[in-house]
Amino acid sequence: MRLFIAIPLPDEVRCALGAVRKAEVLRGSGVRWVRSELVHLTLRFLGEVAQERLSSVTEVVQETSLKHPTFMMEVAGLGAFPSWKRPRVFWAGVRPCPELEGVQEALERGVAAAGFAPDREAFHAHVTLARIQSAEFRIKPELLERFESFGRIRVEEIVVVESVLSPSGPSYHSRACAKLGASGPAKAGGLF
Repeated sequence: MRLFIAIPLPDEVRCALGAVRKAEVLRGSGVRWVRSELVHLTLRFLGEVAQERLSSVTEVVQETSLKHPTFMMEVAGLGAFPSWKRPRVFWAGVRPCPELEGVQEALERGVAAAGFAPDREAFHAHVTLARIQSAEFRIKPELLERFESFGRIRVEEIVVVESVLSPSGPSYHSRACAKLGASGPAKAGGLF
């Protein structure tokens, strides 16, 4: 199964992020937008994971959630990886948040201790809005500053998500969910 660990976003933030697409800040045949119901903040992408290793991932998420209380986070600003000159991923950012960085670093240590290879890239908190697959696109830079903030949210849970790929796009299924600052086993999931 293809897994990642994420923070789900509330509907009001997803709706605010959807306004970027409606404003056509980025458009063209080379742009593939992420469906609004799938928008999230990835803390750690794990890739293909054998079914029997799901419990170790769930344990890492539970242990991390026990040690970190809920916190506030603001989704704000727009950017592109690797750069605006050669964008491949169009994203909304997150204002600097030490609590978020602490949770992500704890998850990284936990998955490493569970035998997963270290992440090849440094963590950069962002929400992927679109993937750019060819040079057939256009950016309206004059609109970028219009989208300064998409909202502040209280982060209360961490979710282990399975991504199922298909020709019509991915579908996400929650495999486990752990509340920050809460004791007890992680809950089994459902639809993301």
